Amino acid sequence: NSCLTFPQASLRRDFTVNAMGYDFATKMILDPFNALEDLENKILRHIKDETFIEDPLRVYRAVQFCARFDFVLDKKTFELCQNIVDRGELEELAKERVFEEIKKLLLKAQKPSVGFALIKELGILKYFPQLEELVNCKQDEEYHPEGDVWVHTLMCLDEMAKLRSDDEHKNLYLMLAILCHDLGKPHTSEIIKGRITSYNHEKMGIEPTVEFLRLLTNEKKLIDKITPLVQHHLAPFQLYLHNSSLKAVKRLAMKVNIEELCLVALADCRGRNIPDKDKCDKA
Repeated sequence: NSCLTFPQASLRRDFTVNAMGYDFATKMILDPFNALEDLENKILRHIKDETFIEDPLRVYRAVQFCARFDFVLDKKTFELCQNIVDRGELEELAKERVFEEIKKLLLKAQKPSVGFALIKELGILKYFPQLEELVNCKQDEEYHPEGDVWVHTLMCLDEMAKLRSDDEHKNLYLMLAILCHDLGKPHTSEIIKGRITSYNHEKMGIEPTVEFLRLLTNEKKLIDKITPLVQHHLAPFQLYLHNSSLKAVKRLAMKVNIEELCLVALADCRGRNIPDKDKCDKA
């Protein structure tokens, strides 16, 4: 609306950092809500309660903004987002809109773990039960001294982010594959002879992977790219450890792209606090 002043028009924006402008006549930055100060302090702050709550998607926008730009969510903004979640308002969002924000988190953040940690803090995990089950799912301390499956998965996400290429579509299904790679562990973990094991978790992870992905998208081709990577994510190291034949590798190549599978396996290996992590790259 051309009748509105810049500050009036800016009130419709979600965060202060999105409400800046530039006056080409005066060559001055327009900053009605002290966004420059927020930028300097790395704080993500909403502008107005009444307008912010009009679209619950802004909760997901807050999550991906914090991860992408290394912001801390302002305390009042955090509480406002939490209230939106608690009132169940995220349920009204179309999954396609949610997926667009998750894509930005997975494809543009150097540390996607920051966003997923915030998703947990805000109580959003209840909408993704397959991920929620990873929290407090214990692992064998020798192979996973970093903690539960949730902690491991977040570390893996950050490692996969380092392996992203210029191919955005490929990056997306690889990031989703590493996010889903251990979804089978809550269904297979048990204590055998005093040690925590999760035998066959890679195959048992297919069903929760499909369930989770369907919460975000109806793109069958995308889901079909991800499930083989989850199902076979242990295969590269098993083939390496057993010094398997070329025939075994070729058989695996009939089921899944070997190069992409090795990237998933590498991120899985790096995403833990083991003392000899440098061996991941050699394997």
